[in-house]
Amino acid sequence: MVVAGGNASQKELFETIQNGLYVDKIWYTYPVNGSMVSDFSSTIRGNSFVIRNGKLQRPLLPNTLRISDSLDNLFNNILAIGKEQKQGIEWGGNSVIISPELAVKGVKVQRIAKGLY
Repeated sequence: MVVAGGNASQKELFETIQNGLYVDKIWYTYPVNGSMVSDFSSTIRGNSFVIRNGKLQRPLLPNTLRISDSLDNLFNNILAIGKEQKQGIEWGGNSVIISPELAVKGVKVQRIAKGLY
């Protein structure tokens, strides 16, 4: 799957977010509430950071946060789309996804372990 890039640089994406999270790697992504809806759950893995004042700050420890949201919410709350497309590979599969980074507001995140940094 290939998703077209937008107009924002990575710096502009961080400035749009101001205070939030940069999530690079996720895993254990599963549909929830039945397979016919867009709800999903995923664990934040590696290369993920806290964003403060539009800049990357502390790295997050893997497996300390879980995203529990819906694709509808994500797609309806996109603030900006990055210019650069990056390749990702489905964990445990053969699918390749080429997509830009997104700045999204209101993503539902839960703490699942002690310590974040």
